[in-house]
Amino acid sequence: MPLLVPLISTEAHIVAEYEIDGAVVSITPTTPVGTVNILGEMTIVDDDLHIMRAHVGGLHLGALGRPGLNAIGRKLLEMADVKKISFREALGRRESAREGSPGKSASPTFKLLLTARDIT
Repeated sequence: MPLLVPLISTEAHIVAEYEIDGAVVSITPTTPVGTVNILGEMTIVDDDLHIMRAHVGGLHLGALGRPGLNAIGRKLLEMADVKKISFREALGRRESAREGSPGKSASPTFKLLLTARDIT
């Protein structure tokens, strides 16, 4: 039986709530597929929103598909009234404590830049 993913093509399908405590932001976009949780340290410089040490959870990998991720990105651009969003993931836990192999990360650091041009 094939996995059916609902098409989420516009930010109108997304309801997002947020809480800010100092530099820490918690963003909860709710989609027709389910809820995503984003937690990180936020700064806005000019028209750029930066979310550092980001933790993203909620739905399983691939649940939203590219259209759903784009819709969330458009919603965040609209909510923050910015032109670009930069996510920087928190460092993953070290495998060295578990497996004795220093220098390897269980979840590598990534940087994601979103602009209106990228997600239209």
